[in-house]
Amino acid sequence: GSNNPSEDYLEIWEFDVDWATPGNSTFTKAQDIAISEFDSDLCGYFSFNCFPQLGTAVTLDPLREVVMWRLQYRNSGTHETLVGNMVTDVNGNDQGGIRWFELRKSGASWTVYQEGTHAPDSNSRWLGSIAMDGVGNMALGYSVSSPSMYPGIRYTGRQSSDPLGTMVGEYTIINGGGYSSSNRWGDYSSMNVDPVDDCTFWYTMEYPNANNNWDTQIASFAFDSCTNPVSWDNQIFVTQSTDYGTSWNAPTQITNNTDEQYHPRIAAAIGNDSVVVAYTRDWVSTGDTDVMYYYSTDGGATWNGENSL
Repeated sequence: GSNNPSEDYLEIWEFDVDWATPGNSTFTKAQDIAISEFDSDLCGYFSFNCFPQLGTAVTLDPLREVVMWRLQYRNSGTHETLVGNMVTDVNGNDQGGIRWFELRKSGASWTVYQEGTHAPDSNSRWLGSIAMDGVGNMALGYSVSSPSMYPGIRYTGRQSSDPLGTMVGEYTIINGGGYSSSNRWGDYSSMNVDPVDDCTFWYTMEYPNANNNWDTQIASFAFDSCTNPVSWDNQIFVTQSTDYGTSWNAPTQITNNTDEQYHPRIAAAIGNDSVVVAYTRDWVSTGDTDVMYYYSTDGGATWNGENSL
């Protein structure tokens, strides 16, 4: 928690690597992002295990005060996205739930686009991993346990069209076959999106088997709404650098017809301020192909209409 009575914060740090002179590399705090209060005081401050499990008095480590796995990054062209999660005490009595969040940046700073806590019943959920597919759907996988349940693996998710801050449903990947004889738990929970179709989620996680030993489970699934994800071939964005690539201006989208597929070919600078972007345009409905171009006379700040060669 923080000293603010109504907010906690995520810290954003930026790592700038100088490969030529590593000693010039920097790691600096960029901003604090206010989020809703969460309670990381699970098991007290001097104990590292309190989540119960069936069949034993051994309790499990909640891995508190840590943002889980890595924040998944995506760039849609119009904005950048980071999604992440951590465990929180949802009732003040050491019941774990998953606090998840989506950050967005379309200008200079990151902001909270949405956040929520997944805790649909009295079981503890923790050690989460979250990712977003090519059309903005999200999946969140995690451990689940209680005094009446061996530790198992479940997941939830949301489509991009669902109300902000909500996860919908819960699904079992595998029920635990036994208990963990050690209170040491996790560190290994990974939700990833298949780069081939940008739709299929792959999730790997641990659970105890019937011999009370750890096993690893791998699962895959996808949302029906991601049968035709956004393709970079269907969009062309133009950006500009005036300092030989050290920094770049915000990208500008110059194509947006959903009945077309665009295939960038060249981008050329002519003089100081004129820029030409040429590409082929394939009409999905007719099968026709045209060679098109846009040009800008102010260094890419504004663009004229689409032209055909």
